[in-house]
Amino acid sequence: MANRLEVNPEYYAVGNGTEFERFDASRVPLKTVSHVTHLKNAVRVIEDGSVRADLVFDASCLNVTRTRVVWLSPNDWTNAGGYRYGNVKFTLDWRSLITGKKVYWVEAMDYSPHACRLLITDIEHNELRKFDPQNERGPWLWDATTDEHWWNGNYCLEVMLESDLLLGSGQQIDFVEHHANRCCIDHHSCQDKGITQSDAASEFLCMLADRSLTLPGGVFGESARFTIRGVWNLIARCISRSACRGQSNRKSLAQARACLAAFGRRDANSKTDFAELVSTFQNTDEAIAATRAVLQGTVGFELPE
Repeated sequence: MANRLEVNPEYYAVGNGTEFERFDASRVPLKTVSHVTHLKNAVRVIEDGSVRADLVFDASCLNVTRTRVVWLSPNDWTNAGGYRYGNVKFTLDWRSLITGKKVYWVEAMDYSPHACRLLITDIEHNELRKFDPQNERGPWLWDATTDEHWWNGNYCLEVMLESDLLLGSGQQIDFVEHHANRCCIDHHSCQDKGITQSDAASEFLCMLADRSLTLPGGVFGESARFTIRGVWNLIARCISRSACRGQSNRKSLAQARACLAAFGRRDANSKTDFAELVSTFQNTDEAIAATRAVLQGTVGFELPE
């Protein structure tokens, strides 16, 4: 477990943005932050309609006060082997998050790189130091003249939101790769380690379809839409290779949900179960049409025929 560092926010200050530093990671535009989570928890987020704030379990000072937070960050770990937080990424607008909120400097943690922590809250915390991004140096800078926000990308900026994060308009869902060896929960037992974007999208969407959960199409970015179309093409190819010998009936959508549930599973029987369920359709055209209809209803946008 990492230790807290006794340093001031100025140690992690955003760069000056001179011509020489134009491409330096110490001054990166801060426009969005994201919450990344594991697959089963992501399904629960959709069911609940929110990311629930939870206790802090490491050596943070907020562990002692039993403060509940939702973790957010602008960091992108794609080129570092993947995310250790999971495969499903919920992204939201930074300005919308901070409007009307109080900001406190919490601490820095001795991770690699160091993790700088800010608390975004509606609650007064006299035990913490208030942070003013307009008038003091730190890992987040707000230029009020241009209304531009910046952060120091040489470090990990961890934003702790002291409330549940309700899902709503303006938020976006994407899929990322889970790191093959690292996990924020337990790298020994995590079943999602090394799961790719495509496999994550497949399992996530199949779990949603199995539960008849739906999402608005606008919630997916273009990258996620591309991944989802690829998942659907794979499912359609797998259906077309299966033999159908059943009778057409009005339960075709229920059959399709069962097919998707089997397709999204990660166990020794999933492929056999999928083929057996597809075989209950009268023909592959019916199977593809019904499965496409269910998945299309889940993601909220049209899939290729």
